Amino acid sequence: MDGLAFDPNTNVGNTDGVDAVAAGKDNNVGATDSQRTATKRFKRHSRDQVAQLEAVFQQCPRPDEQVQQDLSVKLGMGANQVKFWFQNRRSAKKKKQKQEEVKLLREESWRLHVENQTIKTALFKKTCLKCGVPMVHVVGDTPEKRRLLAENAKLKNDLLHANAFLNMISGGSEGAPSSRA
Repeated sequence: MDGLAFDPNTNVGNTDGVDAVAAGKDNNVGATDSQRTATKRFKRHSRDQVAQLEAVFQQCPRPDEQVQQDLSVKLGMGANQVKFWFQNRRSAKKKKQKQEEVKLLREESWRLHVENQTIKTALFKKTCLKCGVPMVHVVGDTPEKRRLLAENAKLKNDLLHANAFLNMISGGSEGAPSSRA
């Protein structure tokens, strides 16, 4: 290999450390400091960096490239690190908002379920929803039935008047032939 020296103490089977972390082992035993840092996948940001990034995020969650570049220089981070930090922060915020929305919808759904069960129980037991007192129902005594009965009585009265008028015109007695022949 072109000028590369092979160090027999270096573990070449696993360079990213994922399997070693999963197994609880230190994969870089015997590796130099520069080799250890090369195998790390990411670096956590300091509290100061995160605080400054959060302050900018509160003002502008989608900074333009110039602002990102200025932040990267000011915080000693790469431009891509700043860019991805904002992307991840927006994603985390969106996820949290969705979780809160789902929580509110579940609470509303549960409240409606309880209300529905209460109404069904009240209808089954025939109790007043406001006071809980059992309701007394007169079978068939509804406003519609009362209206129909009043209309029926009026029609009977109209029929009696019409019959009386016809009897008066026809000669006075029901069923008897007229004397005017």
